[in-house]
Amino acid sequence: MNCMARNLPGVVVLAMLALPVRADETIQAADAKPQGAAPAAVPPTGSVTTLPADAAPQSRPADAAIDPRVDQLLSRLEDRRVRDVRARVNWSRQYVVDIDSKPETRLGEIHYRDGEPTPKFLVSFEKLIHPSGRVDALNEKHMFDGEYYVELQARDQTRTITRTQVRRPDDKSNPFRIGEGHFPLPWGQRKADILREYEVSLQDEDPALAGHDRVRLTPRKGTRGYTRHRWVDFWIARSGDAAGLPIQVRVAELDPTGTFNAVLTVRFDEPRVNSGISDSVFRIEKPAGESGWTEEVVPLRDPPREGGAAAPREDGSSAGPAPRQGRGATPASGAPDSPAASTPPE
Repeated sequence: MNCMARNLPGVVVLAMLALPVRADETIQAADAKPQGAAPAAVPPTGSVTTLPADAAPQSRPADAAIDPRVDQLLSRLEDRRVRDVRARVNWSRQYVVDIDSKPETRLGEIHYRDGEPTPKFLVSFEKLIHPSGRVDALNEKHMFDGEYYVELQARDQTRTITRTQVRRPDDKSNPFRIGEGHFPLPWGQRKADILREYEVSLQDEDPALAGHDRVRLTPRKGTRGYTRHRWVDFWIARSGDAAGLPIQVRVAELDPTGTFNAVLTVRFDEPRVNSGISDSVFRIEKPAGESGWTEEVVPLRDPPREGGAAAPREDGSSAGPAPRQGRGATPASGAPDSPAASTPPE
């Protein structure tokens, strides 16, 4: 099953920033160049021609003095009220081993809406541009509806919808908060959270994106990001409808050995902010009248009881792994469409 893991910056990176992940934080490895792997969250415009080789980050006390200009930018980022965002998305990843080739690029659209108990997002990819320049139509979607991360893939003869539960309805944590959640999108983040997780520095203005401030986030030792990426760059708009918001995110990704192996770039074009988005947008269902679709529901594993034993199911059986089953199949409980017998994330 494809997961948002190191790929989304929320979306998306949205980002999703590597934004889309599995419930238990067991991420699909990025140690090898994936073949046809789904991106899960979102990227840029054009290819990356040079890949930086910065040294590993050094930790610094979270309360250390920061550049007043950086402090102002982070305050602006935190204070920018975002109820909803929709934008065109350009997603690409350039691997170190393919430095002389163009990256694979996905084009699509992102919808994000704040709300209670959590925000929601949908990333829809419509076009795939291969390094050779060939362009293919694409039907790929990644969504978080407040409880489930939903992935739709329709490619060749494969048509699947996978619903992975990443949050329980009574969960009080914020799945979009940096350092806490699965989907740390670049909007609505608190300055204190960013400074706790990253060292932040102001970079020279990028001639290709004039009129934007560029900041670099370097993960602190001991944080989740320290083992996943070397740095994250944000381009923050100074004016227009997107003023105060990141319109491009670039991430230097590390493989599981800690080796720098790729640059992921996500760009948001034609952003529309606080224009209103209907709840109906955040739904993914099998297309009516189409055959050949399979659907799978993967619930969260029950939390362990005191002593380490998993809580028993309602029928008294063990809560250990059970075979995954698609919707419409009859699970062990005997109730059609029940996710109870699906294998939870490891």
